[in-house]
Amino acid sequence: MQEKYRNMAPEECAARFKRNRILSFIIYILVLITIGAFFLKRAFYIFPLMNCDLEIVEIYHGLDKANFSLFLIRVVVCFLVMAIVLSMQELFFFGIFITLCEPDKYINAEQILSRHNFFFRRYYKFAIINLGLAYSSIEDYENAWNYYKKIIPASPERCSNIRILTALASYFYDSGDKENATLYRARLDNIKASNKKSLQLDLTLDNFIIREALDNKQFDEAKELINKYINNHRVSQLTKIHYQYYLGLIAYETKDYPEAIYRFRTALENGSKLPFAGDANAKLEEICKSYHV
Repeated sequence: MQEKYRNMAPEECAARFKRNRILSFIIYILVLITIGAFFLKRAFYIFPLMNCDLEIVEIYHGLDKANFSLFLIRVVVCFLVMAIVLSMQELFFFGIFITLCEPDKYINAEQILSRHNFFFRRYYKFAIINLGLAYSSIEDYENAWNYYKKIIPASPERCSNIRILTALASYFYDSGDKENATLYRARLDNIKASNKKSLQLDLTLDNFIIREALDNKQFDEAKELINKYINNHRVSQLTKIHYQYYLGLIAYETKDYPEAIYRFRTALENGSKLPFAGDANAKLEEICKSYHV
């Protein structure tokens, strides 16, 4: 599904998402109507048994309960299937950003849906966080804050929503707000200390360590943590591309130029629209000119 979005303009991405979402709701409603029709058909079929003797009436009550139970089971199953379908649609749409690594396209497509207030999307916390993440990824921290300020917890020390905490911690760290970055990072450390299991939690905290290790030229420590996640299938393509770039930086700084060329080129295959692309291209050009690669 993400590949279908690759060659589309933002308007086309939004239109496809809306079309798929509306089609899903139409199918859902039709299935519910069908389930209701079967329920009523059986109910009317056994209804004459109400006017028979006591033994037949008891049979009727048993059949009626079974019919109603079957109706409820079908409705619940239908609801669960619909919830899974909607979640998958959201995930594929978000994949424009985290898998195809096209934050600008995702932002534009998401804003089209928000302007149309599509299924109350403007107030949807999932979309708010995603837009904040997308703006942060292109270093547009002012616009990112316009979304993040809507989800700021009243008391960060008591907040337990890992997705909100990790998003805000990363935002404050990237934007240079050391005070708030320290506050949210401390809260994440406390949650981790309570033996909370979460890949997003571990990834965010380790990413801070990786960035600091790179700044301090502690390349072995950074490399060890990167290798912990770079082949994990649960880690997004966006994160893996950033890690390829970091490995390229490490190779460049340690003068392992063949490795640097490989890592930078790998990062640029899908990350050409991300902020690091300019630096990666410049370093690649420098290496290739110096060593006639």
